[in-house]
Amino acid sequence: MPGRRVAAFRKPRRREGQRRASHLLETPAPLDTHVDVHTGLKSFFEWLAFKSLDFIWGNGESAARLCRFVLIIFFGMALYDVLNFGDAQRLGSYASAFLTASEIFVGVLTPDYYRKSYLALITLIRLAAIGFFLSILIKRFNRR
Repeated sequence: MPGRRVAAFRKPRRREGQRRASHLLETPAPLDTHVDVHTGLKSFFEWLAFKSLDFIWGNGESAARLCRFVLIIFFGMALYDVLNFGDAQRLGSYASAFLTASEIFVGVLTPDYYRKSYLALITLIRLAAIGFFLSILIKRFNRR
């Protein structure tokens, strides 16, 4: 059988990475290996937190993203106002609800017909937005 050994040496050699990849494709994974679900979920939620903060304020880099987020909150508040307390068929109702939403967001107006939990949530969002804005300002002034 020495001829077979010689023929085996004459085969073209693959690079190390290709040999590893083909080896992994040929052999099945051992039964005792498993993916740690806790680590996967933790990584997913870290990624989700990063992406949501990136959407809200650009992770401290973008005042424009923070303004976009506040406008989205205004539109959501206006939609809530129109659907619960206004006339959804009239376009003027949406415009007045948008103005009312900005007044509620700033804290100038606190209507009695809104639930206290809703107003508390808006206050919490307002305080977080102010904190994000101050963080952006401080970061910009520290670069100079």
